[in-house]
Amino acid sequence: MKTPNMKNSIDFYNFSTADNELPILEILNERFVRTFRCSLSNHLRTISTISHSSCRLSFGEWVDEQPLHCCMFILRLHSLEGPVLIKLDNILSYCIIDLLAGGEGAISSFDESKEFTSIELSLLRAVATMIIDDLQEAWSPIDAIRAEYVRTEINPSFVGVVPPQERVWCVQNKIEIKGVKGILEIVYPYSTLFPVRNKLFSGVD
Repeated sequence: MKTPNMKNSIDFYNFSTADNELPILEILNERFVRTFRCSLSNHLRTISTISHSSCRLSFGEWVDEQPLHCCMFILRLHSLEGPVLIKLDNILSYCIIDLLAGGEGAISSFDESKEFTSIELSLLRAVATMIIDDLQEAWSPIDAIRAEYVRTEINPSFVGVVPPQERVWCVQNKIEIKGVKGILEIVYPYSTLFPVRNKLFSGVD
């Protein structure tokens, strides 16, 4: 009776250690970057470039690094029964808002403590929809993840998608639009990735 639970605990511990690499997740993000670069460029009617890197840390550490206000979208991956967090940093958010409002996308300065208006969040929500579509396409060789938008949050303290001590895999996509450089982060809790852990090490069975 106790053996399966113990085995799952050991598997989870091994899966979430800092020494583990997830090569397939890196490939999936490369697929996402290729698709999202086109989607974002078409949506904004200007060329964007994207590069990416990844890191592992606890969710509490990630929250502590965030500013008081930023644009975050909480998704649920139904086939994996877990959440994923999407964050647009303020530089990228205001650049996108300015472009969609008819501006040039230039960001000189902004107040980090300023909250987004409902109109601004609506404009950014359209970008979240593209992210969801492109994530589903990128993941299709591994799993039909069926990502669903849950809610928008602007205060990192109120996100709480997983306990602070849980390990997360944070993918940072550095986006440049008309000389403005911002970051789109995709935060995967290890508990969300656990059901497909074997595929993330070795690919499709």
